[in-house]
Formats: sequence, structure tokens, C-alpha cells
Amino acid sequence: MTAPAGVAAADEGLAAAGDGEAAGAQAAIVIVGNEPGTREILHRELSKRYGGDYQIVVCGRPAELAPWMRDLRAAGLPVAMVIGGVSAQDPEGIEVLAGIR
Repeated sequence: MTAPAGVAAADEGLAAAGDGEAAGAQAAIVIVGNEPGTREILHRELSKRYGGDYQIVVCGRPAELAPWMRDLRAAGLPVAMVIGGVSAQDPEGIEVLAGIR
């Protein structure tokens, strides 16, 4: 999946999954968090398990998650689930998740 218009250029930390991703996916699973290692592990594991049915999307800039999700919906790809970090590395994690609810 390529990023919706205008988003990828503004946020290089936001990228879709590569290998194993379903070309005809009808929904996305979004991973959001500041910690690159955690994002990578979650991306890899979710891609293996769910990549055949969902687009696995990674957002490395939690503050930009809401506009990105609006763009996904506008492109016809609803978000089925958001997985976010809540830790010392992601102190705003609860607020980010609450904000996109």
C-alpha cells in the first residue's frame, strides 16, 4: 500500500508493510509508537499472522496519527485496529489512543 496523497512526503516515519501484505485488503491494522524496535517487532509479527487479510501500517509519529487515519478512510481503507505503545518511550500513548477512538 502506498501512503494516501500528501501524507508520505510529510511523514517518512509512516509506512505500510511490504512483504506478505494483501493486495486486496479491506481494512488496516495500524501500529503507532515512538520506539522503532517495538514497531519493527510488531510489524513483523502482525505481517506474518495477518498480512494476508489486512494492510499493516506503521506510524512512527503518534501526533500525526489522526490525520493519517482520516486519509486511510478517505482512500476506502477502514482501520480495523490500532495498536499503540504505552511506556516511558511513549508517554503520550494513552492520549493518542483515546484521541483516535
